[in-house]
Amino acid sequence: MKTILSTTFILLASLIFNAGIDTKNQQSEKVKAPTIVSPANNTNITSTCIFTWTSSEKHSIYEIWIADNINFKSCEKFVTKDTSYNYETVQKLALTKYAKVRAWKSAGIYSSWSNIISVNYGAPKTEMINYRICNGDCANCTNPCGRRSSQF
Repeated sequence: MKTILSTTFILLASLIFNAGIDTKNQQSEKVKAPTIVSPANNTNITSTCIFTWTSSEKHSIYEIWIADNINFKSCEKFVTKDTSYNYETVQKLALTKYAKVRAWKSAGIYSSWSNIISVNYGAPKTEMINYRICNGDCANCTNPCGRRSSQF
């Protein structure tokens, strides 16, 4: 049984990656679309992101697309039997990634896409706060902090 499932997985993975040229593939309402449950939309991540989604049906294979833009142009495509995928990026700059997933039930039959989420890699954008240590000389202060009395 395990050999049959492995062979089926390889066959379906091959069909998924060739989906753009195989006209026999079709979306089916009978295959329940998964829903991405984590991370939450617009989450800040600094290293590995673990995408998790709801199970579609028993023996489903999932295809997850991860892209730099919401239109999924030039996206990375991954196939897994699990309802989660560990994604690690080597981006050095802050970057937003978008993800969506769909289920494949059998050769050529797949669900609609899940919800699309965004994940922010790198340090979250922060506002620089410029402050100086107060020397108590409010009369000559070039950067008043609000402690100065109205007489100055």
